[in-house]
Amino acid sequence: RQFLDGLMTYCFPRNFLQTLIDKFNRLWQGDCSVKLFVHEINMLATSIGSIIRKMFKIFKICIDIVD
Repeated sequence: RQFLDGLMTYCFPRNFLQTLIDKFNRLWQGDCSVKLFVHEINMLATSIGSIIRKMFKIFKICIDIVD
């Protein structure tokens, strides 16, 4: 467990994913175009999803190695 925690901390700062989620939750169109706003939403959503998939892959690899 300690090894996995250390590996995740090394690969992803502890607050990195939460920072992206917070930024996503604070998105506001304001005076930017709909096209630009949708692009920003898509970029953040893609980043968050990609990071979560990578985290699961790392966990799976580590669990397979430990087993």
